[in-house]
Amino acid sequence: MVSRSNGDGGRRTIWQARDYGFNIGLRAKVEEILDYMYMIPVPARLVERGRDWPWSSARWYV
Repeated sequence: MVSRSNGDGGRRTIWQARDYGFNIGLRAKVEEILDYMYMIPVPARLVERGRDWPWSSARWYV
């Protein structure tokens, strides 16, 4: 995690406090996370389908 002082003694971090790392042990969980990740541009109305996002690797998995 990268952090820097904001001048008043506090710390600023890149990652939000609610984010945390965890191990993925089940194939179903991996697929759930990938489905979520690939669909992020859709609700933002950047593309109609997740695999249409130019920088996505989804087209190789669907």
